[in-house]
Amino acid sequence: MNSNELKRKILNIERAIVTMNETLSDLKKQHAILVRQEAEDQAKINEQLAIKQQQEEIIKRPEESVEAPPISIEKVHKDKSFDLLKLCQIWLPRIFIGIMLLGVVWLFKAGVDAGILTPPLRLVFGALLAGGLYWIGSRQIKASRAPLGLVLLGGSIAAIVITTFAAHYLYEYIPAPAAFILNVLWIVAGIFIAHIHKSEYLAIFVALGGFFVPFLVNSTTPNYYVFLGYETLLTISLLFYAAGKLYRILYIATYIVSQIVLFSFFTIVSFSVISLQNEICIIYALLQIVLYYQLIRNRSFIYNQRLGMLAYNGVLLIFSCINLDNGSTVALLAASIVYSVLTYVELRKDKRSLLSSISFGLAMFSMAIVISKQFEQDIETVLYLLQGGLAVYVGFMLKNYLKIIIGGFVYSFGVLLTLITPIYDILSMAFFTHLLLIATFAIVLFTTANTLINKSKAGYQVFFYIFMLLLFVVLTKVGGAVTDDSDVNSLTISFLWMLYASAAIWYGRLQNTQTIFNRNEVIYIGLVVLFITVGKLFFLDLGMVSMTIRAILFLIIGSIGVGISRMFFVRK
Repeated sequence: MNSNELKRKILNIERAIVTMNETLSDLKKQHAILVRQEAEDQAKINEQLAIKQQQEEIIKRPEESVEAPPISIEKVHKDKSFDLLKLCQIWLPRIFIGIMLLGVVWLFKAGVDAGILTPPLRLVFGALLAGGLYWIGSRQIKASRAPLGLVLLGGSIAAIVITTFAAHYLYEYIPAPAAFILNVLWIVAGIFIAHIHKSEYLAIFVALGGFFVPFLVNSTTPNYYVFLGYETLLTISLLFYAAGKLYRILYIATYIVSQIVLFSFFTIVSFSVISLQNEICIIYALLQIVLYYQLIRNRSFIYNQRLGMLAYNGVLLIFSCINLDNGSTVALLAASIVYSVLTYVELRKDKRSLLSSISFGLAMFSMAIVISKQFEQDIETVLYLLQGGLAVYVGFMLKNYLKIIIGGFVYSFGVLLTLITPIYDILSMAFFTHLLLIATFAIVLFTTANTLINKSKAGYQVFFYIFMLLLFVVLTKVGGAVTDDSDVNSLTISFLWMLYASAAIWYGRLQNTQTIFNRNEVIYIGLVVLFITVGKLFFLDLGMVSMTIRAILFLIIGSIGVGISRMFFVRK
């Protein structure tokens, strides 16, 4: 047995192994589907047996069937059916409490127009209304009419807040600090009432009002620090309260409303001469710490929604660091390091953790901004290529597609900057950047080839085509910058294209390549470039270059073409 036969057998065995791996992967998928179907069928059988057993028990004990539901199916059907009584219990009190408050407003208007209700009487009436609503609401809850009672309790909080606002803003009986403190006390009392009665909706109603308390205070010398401190403390307190009580809607509503209020405030302040960039950064940093702490403490409570909040707040934190008055780069670098450490800690627990992907993305984003702020374009492009290439490689090694996508965004930005940068000289930073582009892409592509091929052969083919396109563009740009002589540059471009075509055809003829590209796609690409080169030779170079360059060009292209032709006569 000679070496060629041995090599051929090895290649055949390798091809058989690849085929067996693909077959094994398909069989595993089919087995998983069958297991899932069997589990579902078994669950249906168990459910039917349970129903049948309940029916038999009811038949055996007819005296108990009057009190208990006949079978579980009817109970489920009843739960899913439209319950008009339940709907009226929930929504009618809410609708008519609003109508009643409108009636109170019109009564106020009529009394004021008639001169009966003086300002002090109006305030007394508002306080009595709040007390009356609270008393009636408490009685309704004790009478087992909780939906109606909770609505009345919420109306009492709204009435006392509006009364305090009127006493301060309209009639100036209460100064701004006292009005602010009173409104805060009313909000705290409302949350306490919601806590006693275990009502999430009452807590939401009171909490939403709490965020707008500062807007109900009219101060000639507003203190921005008091506003920011109050909103931040209220947000953090409500987040902890909602997480402790497992109130999903309250948790989400708290964060969303807080962002709306802060965004509105920062938009208004941006038109003034006051700079609050440092304070903004501190607020988002505190919120980020709270969100992360609560996330790792309880991963079962609206996990995906809180991940979204963490990611959104992290982006806002990074943007706030960009606009810091001093130390912007240091803050961004510190954020990148912290997020990288969090990524490492999370990866030690679970390599596929979504939290690790979010931390990884925030670390990459922060570092990318540091690069853009601190370095010139040439160095910036190099660092983007290195950062993105390393991130993509790490994603492939961890088999985490989110990290691959995140690194791909950074790397794509570096590729774009590289391609739009012209090459004027071979001994330049631009030339080195283009070489680095090809090197990083090739290293990532070929070191992760087995992982890509086993997961998706089509995916590997797409990345390989992108690599071939980038290589063709880079060779063309390099060939056009060899010298200042256009004839020599044209000769160099044609020569590089022929080498490219030769390499593509040679690589496409390899047995390993043919197991991946079943239709000789790589060979076709080489042939296309070959014919493009020949077309350039006759339609462009023939009439533009000198006779000497033309002779050299035809000799070189012809020789390489003969060598390429020789590749198609390899003995099988």
